[in-house]
Amino acid sequence: MRRGTLLLLLLLPALSMAGSGIARAGAKPSVPALATTAVDRSSGDDCADPLPIASLPFSDLGQTTCGRGDDDAETCLGYYDGGEDLVYRLDLASPQIVTVTFDPRGTLWTGIAIFDGCPDTGNCLVQRSGYEATSRVISGLSLAAGSYSIMVDKWQQPTCISSFDL
Repeated sequence: MRRGTLLLLLLLPALSMAGSGIARAGAKPSVPALATTAVDRSSGDDCADPLPIASLPFSDLGQTTCGRGDDDAETCLGYYDGGEDLVYRLDLASPQIVTVTFDPRGTLWTGIAIFDGCPDTGNCLVQRSGYEATSRVISGLSLAAGSYSIMVDKWQQPTCISSFDL
């Protein structure tokens, strides 16, 4: 089994970015943070058009869920899927062992989950959530070749994550 790393890192303002490994390949411009009116939909808003993870290791720094809508509200994240969410897609040609680190950069009540398909129809493989503004780590997850969705979401007010790193 080939060993890869998927690092989803949401940094607290005081944390160093050293060693993080996430960069979005072929990404569209990000949605303005803390939008209060309707915005155009873009990649990552839902499973029909997820943000692609082109290769491992992968990083996506300074991302937001604000303005993306709440498309997946009945998942294994429970209450933590009630805010605006962002969906990534990971396609693996061969089995991989991945580690995912998600840091909410000071945002409380956040969660992350990995599905073997879309969040609303696929099986939930693993989730990490909590009220603390600390990193959530999924370590040593063995994935077979196939397609996976990774969803970042939030519970309570405000209903979006203004800035995170994956």
